[in-house]
Amino acid sequence: MLDQGQFEMLEQARASFKTVSTEGHTPFDDRSFAAFLQGHDLTSVTVLPYESQIAGFSKDGRAQIDALARSLRAASPSQMRAVTNPVLAGTLTKMLTQMLRGRADGAFTPAELQAFDEGLAAWFASHAIVRTHYIPCIISPWADSSFTVGQVRFHHHTDFPVEDFRMTLAQFHALTDAGDLNDLAGLKTFMSERHADWIAVVGVPGHEPAQARVTADLAVDVALAIVQLLTPLDHYRQASRCTARSAPAWRVDVVLTSDGGGAGGRSNNQPGLGVAPEGLGTILAAQDRELQSMGSRLAGYLDGSSMLPGLDETWCNAAYWYHEAIAEPLETVAIAKLETAIEVLFRSVSSSGSNKRLTDALEIFFGLQKDDLLPNGQMTAADFAAAIVTARSRVLHGTWQTLIPDLPEGKGGKTVSLRAAEQFARLLLVKFSLGLDQYGGSAAPVDQVEPFLDWLRTASSRAHRQP
Repeated sequence: MLDQGQFEMLEQARASFKTVSTEGHTPFDDRSFAAFLQGHDLTSVTVLPYESQIAGFSKDGRAQIDALARSLRAASPSQMRAVTNPVLAGTLTKMLTQMLRGRADGAFTPAELQAFDEGLAAWFASHAIVRTHYIPCIISPWADSSFTVGQVRFHHHTDFPVEDFRMTLAQFHALTDAGDLNDLAGLKTFMSERHADWIAVVGVPGHEPAQARVTADLAVDVALAIVQLLTPLDHYRQASRCTARSAPAWRVDVVLTSDGGGAGGRSNNQPGLGVAPEGLGTILAAQDRELQSMGSRLAGYLDGSSMLPGLDETWCNAAYWYHEAIAEPLETVAIAKLETAIEVLFRSVSSSGSNKRLTDALEIFFGLQKDDLLPNGQMTAADFAAAIVTARSRVLHGTWQTLIPDLPEGKGGKTVSLRAAEQFARLLLVKFSLGLDQYGGSAAPVDQVEPFLDWLRTASSRAHRQP
């Protein structure tokens, strides 16, 4: 598993390992402990209180361990997805510390290196399983049939997937904290407290536990973004995970006025409230092609099995930013996030690059040349692109105040509306995904944005030339 260069990093880390006596220095407080470690050039330490010792690595040794972690992850896409650099570095540190404690100084023997290599391979193998996560979501208060987005299954709580736990719905509803090893009783309480009527179920293959949870959360966010892309925007704007930032289900507003008046009132903010029961399923079923297309982007990101994994992940990143943007109450922040979604989609690296990518998108996906007027007749495609890019740039660079109700002006003093930017982003994400379906079926597609856009431009031109 380890190559020669990685074994050399391991050996350099070993050479920095030391065990230091703490006799006469304890008890430590935060400052004295930090000073003690600094004085002995120690980091990533293990405290051995019964032996009055601290064992650890020097800063240079820790740097070698960090480099080894990065090298191991870079060597394999599956290892890259399975664990983060800090977690893998921590695992390597623990393995090395166990090997080196009480060991005589000197270079690793071939047998020790083989044992470390086999232990590391066993650690990765121990995570080569599927961890299925059950994540409460706020989508709609109404019961509806379960549905699937990519590899994420959504169930209304009245149709909780009890078969996964080998129980009946009656047993599920009767659960209490006593003897509930999976803490399903806690899950029910959490869902009730947060007015979450849906549960998302997603299996994450080949990840260590902490990274599996992060990946599951992100997969659900992207799945919710896909739902939002296919449903009336204002009805599902606040759809979210319970474990993400989310608006309260209801709020109370009490107001006193300076003339002696006042008012109070309650409002229900649940997403999907204004859609008829079972309406969500009907809406999604009517757009099954788009649902399957975008779901395949999510599946490709989640398990890495796609033939275009880079483009699938790019699309999911952009969908995540869209999901974040439409929930923003401040228009200035929302427009910045929407333009970020577009930049992520096109891998733009500068404002000028973003401008060009947006005008390219308007041409390729909507057939609009830069001097063509938009349907509203108030600005050209080039003006529209410049207005969105300028809005994001001015907000994020502080040349436009964030906490105001107005968006900054773009080229020629023209301002793009948030609604127009939202509609553009959602249409673009859907069209981009459908385009990827076609591109994936072409001869030898390249997993990069530029070849994909070039192919789409050529395909679009060819289609327009046909009688």
